[in-house]
Amino acid sequence: MAGWSPTLEGFRAIFRRPSVPLAEVIWRWCFGGTALLLAAFAAIEYFDTLPVSNADLFYLRTGQPFLISQAISCIFAGSGLRFVIAAIVLSAALAILWIVLASIGRGATVDDLLRCVRERARGVLAARKTEEQILNGEAVADTASSHWRLRSIAGLHFLRAGLGLAATLACFAVVIFAPLLSTKEHPHPAIVFLLTLFFLFAVWLIWSSVSWFVSLASIFIVREGDTTFGALASALNFCLDRSGPVAVIGTWFGLTHVVLFFAASSVLAFPLSLVGLLPVGFVITVVAILALVYFAIVDTLYVARLAGYVAILEAPPMVAMAVAAQTTLAEMAPTGFSTQHSALSVQPESAMVDQEELILGDRGDVESPGPPLDDPGSVSDKQ
Repeated sequence: MAGWSPTLEGFRAIFRRPSVPLAEVIWRWCFGGTALLLAAFAAIEYFDTLPVSNADLFYLRTGQPFLISQAISCIFAGSGLRFVIAAIVLSAALAILWIVLASIGRGATVDDLLRCVRERARGVLAARKTEEQILNGEAVADTASSHWRLRSIAGLHFLRAGLGLAATLACFAVVIFAPLLSTKEHPHPAIVFLLTLFFLFAVWLIWSSVSWFVSLASIFIVREGDTTFGALASALNFCLDRSGPVAVIGTWFGLTHVVLFFAASSVLAFPLSLVGLLPVGFVITVVAILALVYFAIVDTLYVARLAGYVAILEAPPMVAMAVAAQTTLAEMAPTGFSTQHSALSVQPESAMVDQEELILGDRGDVESPGPPLDDPGSVSDKQ
């Protein structure tokens, strides 16, 4: 499809509509900031409920590792139930907040991306002089679908939150049960460490793949007004029918993210190497600012990748028009050739002059023809 690259259209969309990545950054950071505040508040409240005796304070101030560990074990003894209750309440509150913010934010960003990509597609069609196809309805619509339902996209993010909770529980299960493979009689710390890393990576890979798929399904809710499970089915069909372009977009944006990660790591390593030369507060501030910049760029790349998937769906029908044009030319070529051939073949026959026929004026001894038979004067003279 000449002149239309979904990957380039994804990057072009974030530059044509900078408000879209800005909105993505705003709703993500609002959730992140709120989550940090709630977690800090919950931690303060939890620590405030822990009993600390004078003996525990004395052990903590001694600086001896054994006495400090004894004091910590005494302080946290019997507080596991309170910690579990606080974690459940905090997780539920954050899940509800994330479902609300993500549903509104994703719906708004995808709707704006659809408008941007469709405007670009109409521009490409107009540049290729396809006004007839536009009038016939083969081109894209003027505006994005406005009949998408917030309840459907909220159900999609509710499913995503549930899967995230399952992935978190799976990580805790790996960390808890993996050390059981190593006993005092048969210690295998290296095997336990490798298995823990392997299973954690497997859980992360499965979760990231499922999260990507659920995020892709949100496009079909906004674009076609599907239900939650209908959008999942549409996303599955899209991945099966357009597996090539989808894989290309994922590869390019994945490589861009990897390059960005290594570049950010190199940049962050520079201020960290100056900890002994610069104040610690200044170094922490610089590292925090660089980290925020990195997260903002990552969120922007995420929006660009969504725009690439939208560009696959909203691509102008150039291939179909090219095939139709070639078919038309193929059908017209034999007809035109036969017509020209018949004209050339007929024209010489009609224009040919019989070589045996005598033409007037070629011989001087030819008598001039008599008067026409229907001339009344000539008839009377002969009589």
